[in-house]
Amino acid sequence: SVRGYRMNSLGPRSAAGNVIGGDRFYQGSTELRYEVVDRVQLLTFLDLGSVWLDSIKKQRIDFGTGVGVRYSS
Repeated sequence: SVRGYRMNSLGPRSAAGNVIGGDRFYQGSTELRYEVVDRVQLLTFLDLGSVWLDSIKKQRIDFGTGVGVRYSS
């Protein structure tokens, strides 16, 4: 999944604007974590991905970036 996008919202669309899905995809993610205090981390991330139909051969790379706080319980 690409953070910042709803599930099944990426990919080729029909003429009506509905997502039709695809037969090819890739995704990647990187995350940097910084220890703030014991068991609390500040993080930054970059996610990217694409879904496409092999028959169309047109790809668009979607990406999401952000920051967050993580607590290790």
